[in-house]
Amino acid sequence: MSSTKAANMPKSRRGLPLRSFIALVIFIAMLPPVVMLSLTLMRVSDADRETAEQRFLDNAELIAGLVESAVAAHAAMISSLTADQDQLIPLARHFGGNIDVTRQPSQSVAESAAQTWRLGNLYDIEEGVSARVPLTIPLANGDSQINLHADAKALTRNIDLSSSANSDLLIALVDGNGRIVARSAQQERFLGRPVPTWSALLAVGADTGLFDAETLEGDTITFGFSKVRNTDGWAVVIGLPKAVFQARWQEPMAVLAIGAIITVFATIALSSWMASLIVTPVTGLVKRARSILRDEPLDEDLAPTPIIELAELQTAQTRAQQVLLERARDLSISNQRYRALVKVGALATWRTDVEGKRLELEGWEELSKEPWQHDPSWSNLVHPEDSPYTADVWEQKRRSPEPLVLEFRIRVGVDDTAWIKCRGAPILNDLGDVIEWIGTFENIDEQKRQHLRISHLAYHDSLTGLANRSQLDEHLEQAWEGLEHQRQSALLYIDLDRFKQANDRYGHAVGDEILRHVAERLQGLTRPGDIAARMGGDEFALVLHDIQDPSVAHLVGMRIVKTLSRPYNLSGQLIEIGASVGISLLTVDSVDIVSWLKQADSALYAAKSAGRNRCMMFEEFDKVEQKL
Repeated sequence: MSSTKAANMPKSRRGLPLRSFIALVIFIAMLPPVVMLSLTLMRVSDADRETAEQRFLDNAELIAGLVESAVAAHAAMISSLTADQDQLIPLARHFGGNIDVTRQPSQSVAESAAQTWRLGNLYDIEEGVSARVPLTIPLANGDSQINLHADAKALTRNIDLSSSANSDLLIALVDGNGRIVARSAQQERFLGRPVPTWSALLAVGADTGLFDAETLEGDTITFGFSKVRNTDGWAVVIGLPKAVFQARWQEPMAVLAIGAIITVFATIALSSWMASLIVTPVTGLVKRARSILRDEPLDEDLAPTPIIELAELQTAQTRAQQVLLERARDLSISNQRYRALVKVGALATWRTDVEGKRLELEGWEELSKEPWQHDPSWSNLVHPEDSPYTADVWEQKRRSPEPLVLEFRIRVGVDDTAWIKCRGAPILNDLGDVIEWIGTFENIDEQKRQHLRISHLAYHDSLTGLANRSQLDEHLEQAWEGLEHQRQSALLYIDLDRFKQANDRYGHAVGDEILRHVAERLQGLTRPGDIAARMGGDEFALVLHDIQDPSVAHLVGMRIVKTLSRPYNLSGQLIEIGASVGISLLTVDSVDIVSWLKQADSALYAAKSAGRNRCMMFEEFDKVEQKL
């Protein structure tokens, strides 16, 4: 293909390649399920975390129950043996302390039954060595209680915290002052020592709960606790490194997340493979279309595709190429015919952009007999008087999808002109916007001049060139319509005096010449917008539009009488005639146009009856008639 055709190819539009577009579609399609999966994972993660926390607290509550049960067993055993005083001393030795029975204020049986044992906080503390703890047990009679001051180790020897712990879990039994009573590891070493996290436990403000605290080494520990009933604030505290605690619920989530990621990537890979089944044949279609557009040979056949619609598109493109070749041959023949018409001067063709810059003009010299001036604008072609009109029409039409038809004159030679008919059609792009125009010029000068002559004869008197009765009637209608806007008009009927005698004496040729001179003198008395007309024979009419004062019409009538009464010098002979004028005003009181005409005719008749060569207004005549 030539470089010209390549230059005329449309520029590529900005956009996404098909592969990127399909990838974007896949991404948009996958976005909702991925978001839903993420939300599901988050919810499952929260649920697993809450389950792990609840299990942690359940362990603390379970151990707190074991501690309560163990102390309750001791209390029941001691209460059962207090009936025998001889058993008190062995009991005191068993618990490494002392025991006594004291009286308490008298209580009812119901109040006594409601009371139960009570475990106090550590005292006589020697950290890491020993500590004592008070246990109060009410007797069934309701007026006495057993006070056991036991060794903390002896009292808690049956509470085995180490059996409930694994290598990472730390369990401690703490009294109401935050001092360690028992521990799952190294119990003797930490007996009686305060718990560093006690203030954090109290800050929870509940009987059971979770909190995080840092060790002296900087490790974060997750603690769960549960208060022991019937004690002065004792609690079972379970501690586990936070990383180990979180791993219990995060590891299943990690496995689930990895599975989800693998599923997503597998879906993307499968989608990419399916996208290639679309992109590959479409890319081939695009390359082939570009080759067709550039008129390049097609070296490769299109790759087969399993997609029915794409296969049909490949077939349709091949068929379209064949149709384009056939139409190109037909167009070439048509173009040769068209250029043959141009060469013989029947038509001139043109092409322009949407701004009016000429791109092509052929056959102009044959059509106009003038060489084409290589000026990109049209100003050097159009006659100056028609240039504003053509410019306005072009400005209105240049971006419109509607065809263009207008007639105007062009300059031919120095002083001559010729009428041209211009036809144009817009060329649209894919968006429907006008990108250029093509059209023809046709020389219609002879037809136009003939039409103008016929049009002129239809509205003008052939002898004098004045308006005829048809054009006069149109002006009368305009004057009548002007009454709606309070505009006053006047109608002057004019009849030549002594014209018949001159015509009979000097002949019809002289008579016709007199009429032409009368027409010239009447034209000299009319204003722009007024009209002078020949009614027939030696009768004329004059319509004055928009007069502010009736006296203006009378003044014009007097001037007509004076002007037409001046001698006419025809072929060296001075011929004198006169004129009579009848005037009728068109006002808001007028009935209709016919009455207006009759009034002007009556005024003319009155002027002639009064001695000719004078002017008479219908209003004056009407007043005289009314007096008579």
